[in-house]
Amino acid sequence: PDIIRQVHLDYFRAGAQCAITASYQASLAGFAQRGLDREEAEALIARSVVLAVDARTEFLAESQRSPRPLVAGAVGP
Repeated sequence: PDIIRQVHLDYFRAGAQCAITASYQASLAGFAQRGLDREEAEALIARSVVLAVDARTEFLAESQRSPRPLVAGAVGP
């Protein structure tokens, strides 16, 4: 999680205007195949959003850049 958050932060510092969550191709069915239940899978997907938002919050505290960068959720099938 720390590395993912740091990568989002690095992209914002480099000028990115949008972070895409690290949940590309994540799905409830895919997590189920790995033995996770629905609640655990949803928590992991939600965590990917929190990491991106936390990075944006840290970036904004440093820069106050406008417009405020976006966070987009990547959602699997």
